Amino acid sequence: LLAGLRLTAEYANYRNDTFGTTSNYWQAQAVLDFATLFGVEALSPRLTLWYKDFDPLNIPRPRAGLRSPDFYPTFYYTPNLRAFGARLDLKLLENVTAWALGEWGNFKTALGAPYSGDSWSLWEAGFTWTVAPRLNVTVYYTSAAAGGTTVNTALGVYAATSW
Repeated sequence: LLAGLRLTAEYANYRNDTFGTTSNYWQAQAVLDFATLFGVEALSPRLTLWYKDFDPLNIPRPRAGLRSPDFYPTFYYTPNLRAFGARLDLKLLENVTAWALGEWGNFKTALGAPYSGDSWSLWEAGFTWTVAPRLNVTVYYTSAAAGGTTVNTALGVYAATSW
């Protein structure tokens, strides 16, 4: 829309003729780059806000699964969910960035299992250190809960490179 503000919306509809079902998946996202929008140079803050509304899974999972847009190594796409989320990215040093995110919502009650009507929450924090021009090391902690019960917790470290 303007420098420092990006809006994205995605929609997909899947029909499974084998089971005679149809499902809708949509999400919207706003990214605010405070350095560009307001001249906030300290830490170069970027805030991402999103809403998603996913019907129960109605399609076969691709080979790599349907990854969450939140953080790809840990969580897969979570069907049957309506949720809001926010992520804050900060540049701590020239070669170190950090983020924290949260997502909150509910599994849809009228559409059944799994976790029908239960609450959903996802918390994550981490940092990425650019060790060399094409080598990043990322450290993160993630925790997800459904119905108030922790269903996944991960602490991880990985290195990524590109050519």
